[in-house]
Amino acid sequence: MRIFIDDQPCPCSARTAAEALAEAASVAEEQGRIVVEVFLDGERLDEHALAGIESRESVPEDIRIGTSTIGELLRDAFSNAAEVVHEIDAGQRDAAELLQSGQRAEAMHALEAVLDRWTQVGAAVERGLELAGWDPTTLQLSDASLPGSLSELAAALREIRAAMRQQDDVRLADCLLYEMPKTIERWNALLPALGRQASERGRT
Repeated sequence: MRIFIDDQPCPCSARTAAEALAEAASVAEEQGRIVVEVFLDGERLDEHALAGIESRESVPEDIRIGTSTIGELLRDAFSNAAEVVHEIDAGQRDAAELLQSGQRAEAMHALEAVLDRWTQVGAAVERGLELAGWDPTTLQLSDASLPGSLSELAAALREIRAAMRQQDDVRLADCLLYEMPKTIERWNALLPALGRQASERGRT
C-alpha cells in the first residue's frame, strides 16, 4: 500500500486505509495542517465514505491524502462565498424583474434559489468562524461589521419570506430592488475582510 501526503511519499506503517488516515492526520497536525481530502486508488472519498472508512474491507494500493492550513481553508471558503454572493445579486435582480413583468411562478423559482444560496453563504461563514475559533461578537474587522452584517441579513431574509407568504409582490420587488442591494454591498465588504483576517491568521 503506497501512501502519499500532499504528493510526498509517507513512510507510514499503516496496514489499512483507516490507519493510514489516522497517521496522516497526526503528521499533518504536527505541521500545523489538517486533512482536507482523501483519495483511494484515485477515488475521492466524500464525507459519508470517510465516516465509514474503518469498516472498509478492501485494502487500496494507493492512498493520497491532501492537507491544508486552517488559514488556507478559511481564505478559500470566504472567497467561494463571495462568488456565491455575486450570483445572489444577479438572482435577486432577475427575480425582481420577473415579478414586475408578471411572471410570478418564475420569480418564486428564482427566489428559492436565492434563498438557498444565502443559506450556503451563512453556513460557510458559521463553519469558518467555528474552525478559526473566532467569536463573531468580538472579532475586529477593518472594513466590515460581522454582527451587523449577520443581523441585517437575517432581517432582510425574514422580510422576503414574509412577503412571499403574503404574496405581496410589490413589497417583495421593492425589497429586492432597494433593500437587498444594501445587504449585498455589506457582504461584498465583509467576506473579503474575513479573507484578509484568515490570511493574517495563516502568517501567525
